[in-house]
Amino acid sequence: MSLIPPTFLSLQKLPRIAKISVVLLLFICMISMFVGVIFNRNSSSSTLLASSSSSQIFHNSESSNESSTTQISSKPLTFWTGIDKQYSKARISEFMSKLKPDPKHEQIYGSKVMTCFTKQQHSLTCGLTNQLFELITCLAITAKVGAKKFIIPSICTDGNWGLCFCEGNDRFSKFFDLERTKKLAMERFGISVMEYEESAELLKEATEELFPLQDQTLGQKSLSEAVDIIHQKATEKPGYLNHPVINLGYVWGRWRGLDIEEDMLYVLFFDLFSPSAISRRVMEDWKWKTELDSKGPLIVIHNQIYTSNQNPNIYPGCQRTMNTDFISVYLGDFQFKDKDYRILMIGAGFEMQSTEGLRLTELSSKHKVHVYPQFDIMRTTGNHQFHNSLYAFWLSIEADYFIATTCESQFLSHIFTIRKFLGKLTCSIADISQTAYPDSYPEKYLKAENKDQVAYRFPHPYRGSFFTIDKCKFPLKL
Repeated sequence: MSLIPPTFLSLQKLPRIAKISVVLLLFICMISMFVGVIFNRNSSSSTLLASSSSSQIFHNSESSNESSTTQISSKPLTFWTGIDKQYSKARISEFMSKLKPDPKHEQIYGSKVMTCFTKQQHSLTCGLTNQLFELITCLAITAKVGAKKFIIPSICTDGNWGLCFCEGNDRFSKFFDLERTKKLAMERFGISVMEYEESAELLKEATEELFPLQDQTLGQKSLSEAVDIIHQKATEKPGYLNHPVINLGYVWGRWRGLDIEEDMLYVLFFDLFSPSAISRRVMEDWKWKTELDSKGPLIVIHNQIYTSNQNPNIYPGCQRTMNTDFISVYLGDFQFKDKDYRILMIGAGFEMQSTEGLRLTELSSKHKVHVYPQFDIMRTTGNHQFHNSLYAFWLSIEADYFIATTCESQFLSHIFTIRKFLGKLTCSIADISQTAYPDSYPEKYLKAENKDQVAYRFPHPYRGSFFTIDKCKFPLKL
């Protein structure tokens, strides 16, 4: 029996030119088959990628809400705030139960798109934690009325000191991880989220603001009461609820939790926000730069001082400190001398001074105490006031140690609460006995001789849930 294939034997009988033609034809067929296999494989991959990408997009159609829970099906994201380390799943479910809507509200608002912004740059108001406080309030109201869609207002980034008068804005996704926010808003609260800047068509059908800027009438209520007040005000305006998009306007302080369940519900919303890739890169670059000076622990110190153009009555009591001699405080009171620390000094009142004016070079060269002012991360001028505050906030959350020198700051109360949940080292030297709101604290914390604990409240800086922070003892035990 011959081992040579019959096809090969038949080819031997053909003329030379015919043999060459047959071989070329076979070669072309093989190449075509190979290209076809590769094309089909790539087409399949492209289809999968397109399907995956489209699952993250906010749709305006009525059917989008029904399918959105199946669109977002990847592994649940963890709580970066650490609230799941403090409370069981059952307890967190109790917090979430506060969001159950009244059927009469859900019938009206279930098909609405909710948002909250004023005529001032269609943005949120004031500093970082003020804007997040307002945004979270609006999200909570959205969930409580049974609405399923939400437009995130723009972020105020430029204006007067403190940003309570806004002259410039930017989109939310420049500072925060929008895809994470979208995913978690749907996963945890059943709300589809999109930015103001991608909502032009929808916003053509929006109402006028329900509450104008700084309108705080009937504010500071539990979530249920706040929603009832908002609904009543909306029904008093002819045709207001006929619009598909409801703009509540200024809602800062509209909701203030009157029990621990509502204040911890606030944390669940706060967990939706984490730094964008750009924000993260700025912070990592800054940390890398400081590590060239020292490999020591990173300590963040929050210090608020009066500036020459401020009325001392604006921030009463212990909300500001008059001590601006950082050299004597850091070397004397804090005992930082020759400890090889990296210290980020954040807060307000020193941002217009230079590194030389603050004598930071002297601290570094003579005493191995490397101090970086907040404006070292990114200058506060040139539309960077919000950026600067944002980076200072996240670095404060992540630092090895955090020290506060003042009281009743919304910025502070957020940092303290999250750091406590995460088990991070934190202390305060604030004298709460100097508070302008003595009715906010148990009497024992108002006595100057109290040397162990400092009282704070969250999320509202002097009306929220009560908690304490250890009073600083130096030298720090790191």
